[in-house]
Amino acid sequence: MSQAVKARSLAMASLNHFRAAQIVLELHGDRAEEEILSHVVRMEVCDDAAGVQLWLCVLAALHELRRTPQPADLLH
Repeated sequence: MSQAVKARSLAMASLNHFRAAQIVLELHGDRAEEEILSHVVRMEVCDDAAGVQLWLCVLAALHELRRTPQPADLLH
């Protein structure tokens, strides 16, 4: 696999993590982190390492979304 294909795959995965984080945030609001962590626990119980990793990436994306000012917040 070429470097360009790998980079594109990583970018798409990251974009999907942000999309998932945004959906969880819209659905669960202040409880979004709890919801994501419950998915992490379920994946651990099922011994699904890939699922754990996926939801941890979504959690990281959620933290980034919360850290980054949203466009509406920048308007005065």
